[in-house]
Amino acid sequence: MSNPRILLVDDKPKVGLVIRQILAQKSEWEVCGEASSGNDAVQKAQSLKPDLAILDIAMAGGDGLEAGRQIHSLCPSTAILLVSLYDASSLMTRMKENGIQGFVPKSLIGTELIPAIEALLSGGTYFRTETGKPA
Repeated sequence: MSNPRILLVDDKPKVGLVIRQILAQKSEWEVCGEASSGNDAVQKAQSLKPDLAILDIAMAGGDGLEAGRQIHSLCPSTAILLVSLYDASSLMTRMKENGIQGFVPKSLIGTELIPAIEALLSGGTYFRTETGKPA
């Protein structure tokens, strides 16, 4: 895949900035758009057709899990990676049932975000818990 296009969705600008800085380590990755709500994410995914969408689970204007489900339904070629500040291990089954391919706790994005994206872009899955263990 040449120059993967990534949609970044988080309602906190500081978190978006941190994720952008991590993504900048891979010069071939392009952030093609940003959104700050689940509803906006679904609309942008439909118009931009990104290869990957990174969504925060807890956002105003529609949560990331529901937005991820809708994006998966409307844009099946877009891989979905959820991130959260909160322990989402209880949601892992629901994520997988809704077509989500990955989850990384925000506490681990510094070390786990790039491997997660690489796994999803190559057609795999990547689910981590707060402890960093595979889920």
